[in-house]
Amino acid sequence: MINLLPYDRKSKITAARANSALVKYIFIVSGSLIFISVSSILVYYINQSIIDNIDKSNSNQNSSLSTNLLDIANRYKEEIEYFNKNVYPSTVDYSDILQKLATKLPNGVIIEEINLSSNTIKNDVDVTLYGISAQELNLAKNTFPSLIVNDTPMPAAKFNKYTHSANLKINIERDLR
Repeated sequence: MINLLPYDRKSKITAARANSALVKYIFIVSGSLIFISVSSILVYYINQSIIDNIDKSNSNQNSSLSTNLLDIANRYKEEIEYFNKNVYPSTVDYSDILQKLATKLPNGVIIEEINLSSNTIKNDVDVTLYGISAQELNLAKNTFPSLIVNDTPMPAAKFNKYTHSANLKINIERDLR
């Protein structure tokens, strides 16, 4: 086939073909943009509803968790109150007893022996004391009237310069508390 069309007409036909292709591409691109926009908006709303549901379930779990923690804290508080009322008053701290006894004794007086047990706390306890001199032991007699001082010094002292001894009967509950 021989092309007998003039050149200006040929150029108009090619321009018309290019324009129609351009119009097709414009519709395809605008349709794609509309599809992507609608899809993005749809995905956004679906994600928001999922996030809202998760937040609601978390708040429900948090409220039940805080209720559980509050129950645990209340039980712990009740156990502490029970311990303070029933268990703690019946415990005996022997180091406190020795510290209280030592603070009531004057300088120059030491404790040689004291037997402490849960049975002896409410009864009288025998305590052996040693002093540098009988005067220090007599000073302890002001605090403990039941102190019996041996006036004669021991020639072979157990504790170097502590040559005088004394015996003391004390009731720990009454005399040291």
